[in-house]
Amino acid sequence: MSMTLATTWVRRGVAAQRPIKYEVDEAELGRISKLARLQLEEAQQGLTDAQNEHESEEGDGKGEKEKEYNLDDYDDDAEQDEAGEPVTMFGNVRALAYHGPGEEDPYLVLPAGEKDLDDDEREDLQILPTDNLILAAKVEDEVAHLEVMVYEDDADNLYVHHDIMLPAVPLCVEWIDVAVGSGHAEKRQQANFVAVGTMSPEIELWDLDVVDSMYPNAILGREPWEQDKGKKKKKAKANDEYHVDASYTMHTDKVCALDWHPAEGTVLLSGSYDRTVVVTDMRAPDAAAPRWRVDTDVERVRWDIHDPNFFYVTTESGLVYYFDAQKPPKSVDKTSKPVWRLQAHDGPVSAFDINAAVPGFLATGSEDKKTKLWSVQDNKPSMVVARNLDVGRIFAANFGPDPDVAFRLSVAGSRGQVQVWDTSTNAAVRSVFAGRVKMAEGGVKERLVGATGQSDSEQSDQSDEDDHAQGDDGWESMDQD
Repeated sequence: MSMTLATTWVRRGVAAQRPIKYEVDEAELGRISKLARLQLEEAQQGLTDAQNEHESEEGDGKGEKEKEYNLDDYDDDAEQDEAGEPVTMFGNVRALAYHGPGEEDPYLVLPAGEKDLDDDEREDLQILPTDNLILAAKVEDEVAHLEVMVYEDDADNLYVHHDIMLPAVPLCVEWIDVAVGSGHAEKRQQANFVAVGTMSPEIELWDLDVVDSMYPNAILGREPWEQDKGKKKKKAKANDEYHVDASYTMHTDKVCALDWHPAEGTVLLSGSYDRTVVVTDMRAPDAAAPRWRVDTDVERVRWDIHDPNFFYVTTESGLVYYFDAQKPPKSVDKTSKPVWRLQAHDGPVSAFDINAAVPGFLATGSEDKKTKLWSVQDNKPSMVVARNLDVGRIFAANFGPDPDVAFRLSVAGSRGQVQVWDTSTNAAVRSVFAGRVKMAEGGVKERLVGATGQSDSEQSDQSDEDDHAQGDDGWESMDQD
């Protein structure tokens, strides 16, 4: 089983041209040991709590697990192996051999004549200023990881540069330009980090310019605690390294979608399984927040980056709503009236994006395996083209962030593949948007770049079975509700 659940782009010129290899020095060993010790303490405390609960229920002095694992002696010194080294859950981390930054690892010194191979490896790791990164959160054979992919537009090439192992199934990824933690990032002019949300309650922050990292630079959402003699959890006091600035309760069910306002950094748009969308100003958490109701569970929420007074909402029923943030409804007892509403798919609109270069150019994806492109003019949405890109049920669709790749749409789904579709090579797209943006003239073949680095440009609109239900010019209008 292989699935790609979330993707995002990194604009050109951000990634380090020569990413560094992860190095284990004394400071890093201390950080790893601290994280490992915290994980061990949490696991031990959880096991102890479960055992105490079991004993209280059974009325038995000793439970089966305590007898089996000898938990009475759990806190005693770890037993020694034959060489006299303590045996622990994470091994003897401090006994690992490591070398200083200016020294060569004696186990990795290449024999004479093999220096060229090392140069080739360094060249393979190089990322050019004209390259984009695409971050793909995947689950493959029950192993969760984040693939850092390099997209070379001129060469029609998409390949995995390196990957990052994750502790749980990833649900969302977001690129951030803020350096987190200590290390090489502080010395760079541009930070290149990613935040990964998973099925676990924590959010991990990783440095994308470091290859083969063992642990994230920071973990958000974990509350440090200390144990007293009674083995009870005790929260640590708030400090510079850990504190919660504020907590907000705006919904009555799970919050499944968030988007910060593109111009007002304190305004947050949130969507929930309670079928409402709320606009909250973080500066006034106690103020009455305007809210809108939709027909079913919310899938995605996005501010209109071309006019931030409006926002989009997609739902489980396949609808796309376009609301005016300045005109909230007086009541949310029934579905709120939008500026316009569109039945984009028969199933959940699980993927949605707005083209940053072309106003009114939208992309949607669904579990029906179709990627659809839309044009909105005068508040009237119409479908431009629909394609099945062979990625399975679609979970993510994102336009490129730079002007040169603004028409490139990355699409991923249940098959685990990532495809980059050059939508400017589609005849229907060229017909609709030629008047809004300058496009290359003449006949152009359809271009689709997969993760193997090979282009699927031989395919045309006529050869794709899902380019159907469109007029002779390749598009079909949708009536406004």
